[in-house]
Amino acid sequence: MKSFAVEKTLKAFGHHLQVARKKRKISVSSMAERMGVSRQTVMRLERGDPAVRIEFVGMALLVLGELHRLEEIMAPTNDEVGLLFDQDNLPKRIRGKNKPKANQDTDDLDFGTDNEGLSF
Repeated sequence: MKSFAVEKTLKAFGHHLQVARKKRKISVSSMAERMGVSRQTVMRLERGDPAVRIEFVGMALLVLGELHRLEEIMAPTNDEVGLLFDQDNLPKRIRGKNKPKANQDTDDLDFGTDNEGLSF
């Protein structure tokens, strides 16, 4: 593996899967059967082997009842960096298309009664 950070993250993810499996009292054999893979594939996944297909990650999450988390990983609403870029691309100024004329008659406008100056 070329990236220490990726290797470390995959190992941590594999360990988290193993802990989740054990908390649910699912054996490696049962997990493999439910996923439709061999016991060795489950063990490789839990070791963080980067060669395990992403399909098997999805199947493991499905068996654990956590498949929705895979969909949420890079969802646009969870992409903090992407959201910052969106904010950077906002227009600096928004100009109204229909500005009122300076000499518009305001007699017909209802501003309400606010003698205490509370309505801003």
